[in-house]
Amino acid sequence: MAKSMPGPSVSPAFVRLLHDYLHALGLDGQDVLGEARPDESPEPAAGIPMAHWVTLLQRASQRLGDPLLGLRVGQTIQPQHLGTLGFLLQSMPTLGAALQKLQRYQRLVYDQTPMLQLAEAEYVDLVWGIDYGQPGPLVDETSITVLICYCRAIAAGPVVPQCVQFVNPAPRDTAAYRAAYGCPVEFTAPVTRVRFDLATLAQPLRSANAELSALMERQAEQLLARWPAHDEPFVMQVRTATGALLHDGEPTLPRVAQRLGLTPRTAQRRLQQSGTRFRAELETVRRQMAEIYLRDPRLSVADIAQLLGYSEHSALTRSYRQWTGHAPRDGR
Repeated sequence: MAKSMPGPSVSPAFVRLLHDYLHALGLDGQDVLGEARPDESPEPAAGIPMAHWVTLLQRASQRLGDPLLGLRVGQTIQPQHLGTLGFLLQSMPTLGAALQKLQRYQRLVYDQTPMLQLAEAEYVDLVWGIDYGQPGPLVDETSITVLICYCRAIAAGPVVPQCVQFVNPAPRDTAAYRAAYGCPVEFTAPVTRVRFDLATLAQPLRSANAELSALMERQAEQLLARWPAHDEPFVMQVRTATGALLHDGEPTLPRVAQRLGLTPRTAQRRLQQSGTRFRAELETVRRQMAEIYLRDPRLSVADIAQLLGYSEHSALTRSYRQWTGHAPRDGR
């Protein structure tokens, strides 16, 4: 029986990537980070604790005096850095198919927050919520940059997201992010998000190979089977999907269930099994997002009400008073 996961983690591949980046700068990774570069074989049966990964990034950032370290390191990613998962993804027929596999096997490289894919008529959002914790800007920026640059490395054509959002506060230099991703970048968002249009996802991959993908997927399944046990609470999936639907008006259980590939009855039953109901989770999401939006002085209460799917701002005021006993303006 698998042991319980002691906490969130990342693959040793990320630590090797950081060592390789420092080496390219002419620095000794062991001297900067205080530890040797992880061995590349065999494939790990567990990851590096997330807290330790945060420490390593902070050490490197401070030594280099570079707050944009996540952007720099992430842009050096190559398929071989990700081992079995890297070779599986690049052997898929299209970028969209590769990202579907990433959703299945993400835990092998990043076991903090599960990725949710939300499909619209003209684009697909890759979304990571905040309910599993927030490891901070250096971790998030490294991970998202790795994702985008890895997609560029394996796709046959250009890969430019429609937009990227981070939950972290905006840094002083936001131009560097727009230059790295080639799209608008927002900060202090309710969730971390990367949006790709359907034409980008339909692109073929340079190394598509059906036989290799079948072999790599068998290996990935074996690795996942021995990975430490980790439950993905259904409630967190519902909250993430609900938050993504708020901009289109008040979400309903049928719409959220459709996003998750379930019937409304199944979604309702699973929420009941978790000791909650949809209306309570909708209120939780709205409160969390309201607290984030109220920190932005550019947004009026009416703007925030619209962003949270309320038909009028008085409905937000009533809800906020129920949550906190105060008016929304007091939350600023």
